[in-house]
Amino acid sequence: MINRVLANSDIAAALERCADLLEAQHADANRVRAYRSAAHSERSFPSSVAELAQRGGCEALDALYGVGRSIAAATLLRSKPTRAA
Repeated sequence: MINRVLANSDIAAALERCADLLEAQHADANRVRAYRSAAHSERSFPSSVAELAQRGGCEALDALYGVGRSIAAATLLRSKPTRAA
């Protein structure tokens, strides 16, 4: 088994899906915007967000522009390596 680290674009796409779902549920516009902003920040981050999450946890992710505590926690969960056969 090989551990696969998710690409920034994969993590950002998951945040975009969350934003889409929140928007469909008529959630607060600021919350939707926060998820989209975090997705943009994580997609454009110059190194691996997943590796940053593994090394520094929520605190490291929270330091990224547009990423707050709850989105950092969601990113941390999403960025755990997956096992590929």
